[in-house]
Amino acid sequence: MIESGIEMGMSPEMAERLVLQTVLGAARLAIESPLDTTALREGVTSKGGTTEAAISHLGDNDYVRLVIDAILAARDCSEQLGE
Repeated sequence: MIESGIEMGMSPEMAERLVLQTVLGAARLAIESPLDTTALREGVTSKGGTTEAAISHLGDNDYVRLVIDAILAARDCSEQLGE
């Protein structure tokens, strides 16, 4: 996310600050809301909007599978390190 900001012309410091504040805000909302994360995301996803464009791109490129595989690889490494 930080690299995206830099590619858009932000300074690395500004990009990092924006990303950290965005993630912090999303986490706080998820923790404090009675809605589940899917309902929250649906609430901010406008048809034809920027969030929908990003989610569509991630889905088209099998991002969810990539993240799952990365987490499983970390788990496997952790188990090996624990032996």
